[in-house]
Amino acid sequence: MKVFISHSWKNKTKAQQIADGIAEMGIQVWMDATELLPGVHIQNTIDQALNEMDVVLLVWSNEAAASAGVGAEIETVLRLNKLIIPCKLDDTKYPQNSPISAIKGIGFADFQLGLGRLKLVLMNLISRDLENYSNAILPSLNAFIGNLEVADNLAHKQDFKNTGSEEDKDYWEQKILDSEKAARNQLTVMQEKLEKIQSFMAEKIALLEQDIHNPQLCAQVLEAIKNHPDAGEEPLLAFSKHVENMLTSFETQVPNDAVVKYKAELEVKLEEAHKLMKQTTGWLLGDLFEGSFQKMRYFYLQSAVHLQYLIDLAPKSHPAIGRVAADLLRYIQSPGGIVSNTDYGVLGYADDASLIHTLTLAMKAEGLTDAGLDATDWDSIDAGAETAFSLLGADVKTKLQKEIEYYYNGLVQDYWPERIQQMQMAEIQKQRDDIWRAKLIGAQGDLDYLAGPYYP
Repeated sequence: MKVFISHSWKNKTKAQQIADGIAEMGIQVWMDATELLPGVHIQNTIDQALNEMDVVLLVWSNEAAASAGVGAEIETVLRLNKLIIPCKLDDTKYPQNSPISAIKGIGFADFQLGLGRLKLVLMNLISRDLENYSNAILPSLNAFIGNLEVADNLAHKQDFKNTGSEEDKDYWEQKILDSEKAARNQLTVMQEKLEKIQSFMAEKIALLEQDIHNPQLCAQVLEAIKNHPDAGEEPLLAFSKHVENMLTSFETQVPNDAVVKYKAELEVKLEEAHKLMKQTTGWLLGDLFEGSFQKMRYFYLQSAVHLQYLIDLAPKSHPAIGRVAADLLRYIQSPGGIVSNTDYGVLGYADDASLIHTLTLAMKAEGLTDAGLDATDWDSIDAGAETAFSLLGADVKTKLQKEIEYYYNGLVQDYWPERIQQMQMAEIQKQRDDIWRAKLIGAQGDLDYLAGPYYP
């Protein structure tokens, strides 16, 4: 879950305390102090962040009411129709006729009580991702939150501590304790089930790693996932999708369709990246930005051209071309990779594009290609790759280069073994497989995620 905290800088300490409290739940928090870097367009960056958030916390106070920045954020939140939870530090009224006034907030007069209630509300929202579990969990959480609300209102608005009867006090104390116990028990049941799912996924990932080139094994694992008692839950649905994509990647009967899809994805991601980068840095760098971006665009789109070239060349060329083309097709269709396609926009395809270009160039160096590559602007490809990897980080580029080297050693062993006779076969096979192990990173990411937001 991603949460944006809208607040006045005069309430920075309280806002940060709220951020620290909910971050302990595994929630990703967006705060201007850490996310707004020098040189970026402030409002455009905030608008973009708000568009990506699941929940917006409005830290409301007299200072927030007087803040133009908070007012602008409220307008954006309402326009985007995002879920907003007011966190009321004091009794300041909302702006007259504001839609915010119709939204139930959380009182923070007692800060720890308010923070505890906010955590419960967010846990309530997180648990909705597990639809089957939610039927049991949500009523318990709602009952607990509701009882806290009633008790808090009685205590603060009716001087319940001093004037309420002992019988009333005992009643609400027991009511809160019982509902808290019920909610905690339901969450414990959910956690135990998720731990079993986590163990199952870890077992199947380890099995896939043993023979990652085996489509029959992928099919067996997929069947096991579909027969799991909790197959309909979100973690296993995501894992199933990963394995389905891996299994599909073995089917290269219609390779042209895969390349067309790959190129279309690149074009969409490039357009998104161009708009965002132009908003945040284009105005600052001017023509330099546009020139660099066009080289990066060439780096990506030309990879689709090169892959199609290798596919077309394969039937009439050296067997190594056919294997490279088939492996590259599998790579672009499989989930995961050195960089995640889903988490980094177009940058997530940098490993795919770089792998295609590098192996195409290697085939050219082996003398296995024809004049079909003569029109390629390799300088622009290098420049575009440099831009992409400068944004991703040098460690990603280093890891990718190492994986490509390992893969190519396996290729040489099969087709030109005289070059590396001194190498041990087991090590060569390991190196060949290492580049495919990256494809399990996506599934492992799903597994690791279970230890985050779903665990209180």
